[in-house]
Amino acid sequence: MSLPPVFTDHMVLQRDQDIPVWGKGQPGRDVSVSLNNESAVDTTVLANGRWQVMLPTKNAGGPYVLTVQSEAERIEFKDVFLGDVWLMAGQSNMAFRFRHSALAEQQVALAALPNLRIRLLEVPKVVSGGKRQERPPKPWQVASASAVSNWSAVALHFALGLQPTLKDESSSPVAVGMINSSQGASLVEAWMTPESLELAGGETPQVFTDIRRYYRNPSVLQKTMLASVQPYAVKGVVWYQGESNAARAGDYEKRLSAMITGWRSLWQTPDLPFLVVQLPIYQPPNDSSNTKWAELRSAQAEATRSTPNAWLSVTIDTGDKDDVHPVEKKTVGDRLVQLARAMVYGHAVPYRGPEPSVISYRGSRAEVSFRYAEGGLSVVGNEPPAALSVLGSDDHWQPAEASVKGNIVVVQHPQGQPISGVRHAWSNAPTVNLYNAQGFPVEPFEDRQPRPNH
Repeated sequence: MSLPPVFTDHMVLQRDQDIPVWGKGQPGRDVSVSLNNESAVDTTVLANGRWQVMLPTKNAGGPYVLTVQSEAERIEFKDVFLGDVWLMAGQSNMAFRFRHSALAEQQVALAALPNLRIRLLEVPKVVSGGKRQERPPKPWQVASASAVSNWSAVALHFALGLQPTLKDESSSPVAVGMINSSQGASLVEAWMTPESLELAGGETPQVFTDIRRYYRNPSVLQKTMLASVQPYAVKGVVWYQGESNAARAGDYEKRLSAMITGWRSLWQTPDLPFLVVQLPIYQPPNDSSNTKWAELRSAQAEATRSTPNAWLSVTIDTGDKDDVHPVEKKTVGDRLVQLARAMVYGHAVPYRGPEPSVISYRGSRAEVSFRYAEGGLSVVGNEPPAALSVLGSDDHWQPAEASVKGNIVVVQHPQGQPISGVRHAWSNAPTVNLYNAQGFPVEPFEDRQPRPNH
């Protein structure tokens, strides 16, 4: 009898949901599963050698023992907590190690605090060092000053910010478990089910024969890394990916939406929450258009708008224009915490930046009114509002002259041309300085008005 490697000592099981436990065994054998010596759930191994049970919903708590036994075997998993499990997925910026990040020395002490119930399971990469990997996941790890150095920086900052805000019925801390399933340079297509790829349509995904790029092939990571932990019960998914798809941003909106739908089908959870990290700034060296990453950000935004229970975490004021792997990950984690608290947990906290509600065009000027700007907009520093541009009658975008009044930004064409479009942060690596009173930046946007003969 065996269970998949996602089940180990120190694991976190999802509270307030039925809990799937599954494995392999000798066909016809009876299997009994119990948590904390409570009533066991029984099943029989099927002819294909597989078995699965669903443990009943249970509140947060622990440490417990998960026991799995048959007539001849007994397996015990110790130090098991019921809490919230988040699947952290994507490419290299999700995989980015905490020890390489900014503030690592200051933040590492937080991981050693008493009663800090944070654990992580890392799914091995499919390809590493140019070779295919066949390694099982490492066991669940408990947060400590030494352990977290190799954890995902985004995942750790997310957990460090989220866990103190979660309390059980007795006001005790709720455990937070993270499953890190990320592969550097991966494409969204590699994480999609074949059915989702067909649903999304668009350009036929490239197939790579070189083993060093095997992990980029359609559905490969869904069938390997993701399948190794599915259907382990989770609270939600944090998705940080898109850098590798920026050159083909036109297909990304439909593919991200279809990927989310496919994962929800795999987990049989139609409303599974998805938090999507919008790409920060970066200037690709070979992008003469200076808009590839802006277009990808737009696709991410549109995918979350059109997909229920999917939300965007804007990070346009972070990143490094010269490094696709920025070391500052705390802001990313903190923004995700606010988004999760507001949209998943229902906490009354600010969680997003301003977006246009109404744009009024008047000749060479336009007034942009913003929602999510309670308390008004503010400009950081002594400069005028930055990263705003307008589309003139000559069909060229020009940096706008801009001023702020409350929750309204007035933009004007520098040569007085009639304008028919407004952009904010619509380039690969814009410098933004316009925020709401809660400290969230104005989100990237592009608006165009129809014109005669256009």
